[in-house]
Parts: sequence; structure tokens; C-alpha cells
Amino acid sequence: MLHGIGVSCTGAHVEMARLENLANNLANLRTPGFRQDLLSFMQRPPASLAHDSGPDAQDHRHNLLDLQGGGVQLAQSRVDGRQGALETTGNELDFALEGRGYFMLEHARHGRVYSRAGAFTQDKDGFLISRDGQSFVLDHEGRRLNLRELGRALGVSGARLEVSEDGSLAVSGNGGAAQTGRRLGLAEFSEQDEARLSKLGHTLLMGQGARPAQSVRVKQGALEMSTSDATLLMAEMVNVSRAFEANMKLLKLQDQTLGELINNAGQQPA
Repeated sequence: MLHGIGVSCTGAHVEMARLENLANNLANLRTPGFRQDLLSFMQRPPASLAHDSGPDAQDHRHNLLDLQGGGVQLAQSRVDGRQGALETTGNELDFALEGRGYFMLEHARHGRVYSRAGAFTQDKDGFLISRDGQSFVLDHEGRRLNLRELGRALGVSGARLEVSEDGSLAVSGNGGAAQTGRRLGLAEFSEQDEARLSKLGHTLLMGQGARPAQSVRVKQGALEMSTSDATLLMAEMVNVSRAFEANMKLLKLQDQTLGELINNAGQQPA
């Protein structure tokens, strides 16, 4: 009975974690550059193995608890690596990436970070920054990009930024157009390093092993949208809610049965 309560309890805990994750993915359905979190699960070890790891642990392989199993538990969370749909905005400071790669940013508190969210803007000093104002956009050498300085250096006033598919930067304005010799900072990771990236907020990522991106294209005037799918998320939320309710009902039933057993224990028939 107590074993069954433990299994139902862990099952309810897992379903609650799934509900919270689905709700977060659904809340960021329209967040540019958001990549949903994917949870994976594993079988919990039987009670006897979980609490006995000594040299005689193998002697308990025929224990009844081993045959019952231990339910499920969370294994890990990873970021969805699929390409999101591209949406044209017409904003010259919006950028979308096609292929594997990330924008290189410098966060005010966390230093070098990476993101697929290319919704940028210009601050009062001319620096290209993230829409939330927390990160500077970097070039391929890790330097902050300042649109005013680029225009001044090339003798172009009222500079307008133009970015080619390979990330090369040019400015145009009253003085004509000119190449800057600089490129957007774009990085990519090996599959192993990408799987170890950790989230910092909804769209920022931190990790090791970054290298210059080779197979990514930049599309100016567009944004990559979230990889979340509203229809699939809503359907999964219904299934997860039902599984959570089933575990809670089992918990209640087992608790009631255990209570009756305790109350009736030792009573002799009249």
C-alpha cells in the first residue's frame, strides 16, 4: 500500500512538471526566437535498489519490491533544436536565421550569451541592442555594433543598416552606401555542446564550445517565431491533466484504504 502511494505521488509530481512546462511553452507561443523546452523521463529504480547500493545489493534482486518497479521520474530537459517559422516584419532591425546558428550578444550581467531572437533596436547612443535593452549585439570579432559610428566612419549620414545573407554589414544614407568590413556575430555549436546549452530567460542561452557559424543565412526584415505548436500543446495539456487527476484519485483511494486498515487493525469481531 505504501509503495503504491509512493508510485502515485511521483506520477503526480511528473505530470505537474509536464503541465508547468507545457504552460510555459504555450505562453511563449508568439515570442520571437523562443525554442520550447522538451522534457524526458526515465523509470525510477525499485525501492530496494534505490535504498541499497552496498556490496550485497544484488542479493535482493528477487525482492518483491524489485518486481513492483518504482514508477517514473524526470530525466532531463533540453531545448527544441528545430527551425521555427519565419515571419516577415519589414523592420530593418529585425533579423531571422535560417539553419544552425545563434546571434552573439553581450548581456549586461551575464556576459556572452546566444539567441535566435533577432528583434533588435537602437539605443540613444547608437548601439544595436536586444528589444528588452539588456544585451548588446556583437560583430564577428565580439565588438559591440554602433550604427552611428559605422555611418560616421564611412562618411554616411542618417545611416541605414543593410545586412546580406552571410551577415556582412553595409550602411547607406545621404552620403551613399558603403561596406563596413564587419559582419554580424553568428555562432554555432556541435550537437553535443548544443544539447548542453542552458536557458537564461526565455530566448537567451549560455554555453561553451561556440564557433563561427558556417551554414546559417541571415534574413533582414523578418523574425523566427517560436517552435511551439498551439494545437499540439493544447492536446497534450488535456492528456497530462487527465493523467494528473488519475494519479490524485489513486492517491486518495489508497489513503482512504490505508486509513480504514489502521482504524480496523486489532479489532476483534463481536
